[in-house]
Amino acid sequence: MLDTSAYSAYLRGSEEVKQAIREADEIYLNPVVLGELYAGFAHGSREKKNRERLRDFLSSPRVQVAVIDEESAERYTAIIAYLWSKGTPIPT
Repeated sequence: MLDTSAYSAYLRGSEEVKQAIREADEIYLNPVVLGELYAGFAHGSREKKNRERLRDFLSSPRVQVAVIDEESAERYTAIIAYLWSKGTPIPT
């Protein structure tokens, strides 16, 4: 799952992120990430160029937009509960 910060790092040329993307069989973004990216593009001076780059990225057969539904919420709950039980919560 690629988040907004990782996509931005990819565009800035982060070798670590570029390598992770190259090695991934599948890459997912969720609708919230897309919304954050579109909002950032609209706020900047290169909206058209940034949208085109994202459209190109999304056109890869390895890239998919993930669905956020009740099942996603249940999986998130299970992961968070497990991490809390181990004393290693992630920021929410």
